[in-house]
Amino acid sequence: MQTLFGDPRLNVNFLGSVQRVATEDTLNGYFYVALTLNGVPMRAESDGFGAPFRYSLRPTDLGAGYAPGDSLQFAFADSSGHTGPFAVTIRPSTFSLAPDGTVVSQAKDLVLHWTGSPGRVRVTLADDNGTQIFAGLQFVNETGVSDLLVRSQDLKQLITGKLIVSTDIVSLASQYTARPRHVQASMDVLESRTWQLVP
Repeated sequence: MQTLFGDPRLNVNFLGSVQRVATEDTLNGYFYVALTLNGVPMRAESDGFGAPFRYSLRPTDLGAGYAPGDSLQFAFADSSGHTGPFAVTIRPSTFSLAPDGTVVSQAKDLVLHWTGSPGRVRVTLADDNGTQIFAGLQFVNETGVSDLLVRSQDLKQLITGKLIVSTDIVSLASQYTARPRHVQASMDVLESRTWQLVP
């Protein structure tokens, strides 16, 4: 999920959260980077007009082509000379969800596939009555598991009709450099679809 290029002489903590609701074509969330040097947090700086210009970014700033599963590369440059330039590449884990309007049958097990190496996955299925089914895993994925199974008997607890599918997948990565310094990333991707549940 994370690749480090260069040799940072400071600690980096990346936090990202992206929410996409396909039916409304909305994209919300944030990317924050906290940098510490010798255990002291570095502050975000503002330009001459008081506007912040470092350390935060919104997904909508990345343009219309950005998708929640896209790789992100953060490049760091320090003009003070405390550290050389370095970059961190983040590859978020995401669910591979069918588009809105997909028909799901209560007679068959539902298999939801994800890509990447998440630390936590959660799926919520909800009907028009407000009945919900939750499925989730929290683990260190060293087995290559990439599917979440919802049994047909669980789907039969929901009424047929509109089915709201909400997913939440968290990717965590951490590594130490030779100095030692700590570079870690946490990326949370939330998505929603509206499917149709039939008998």
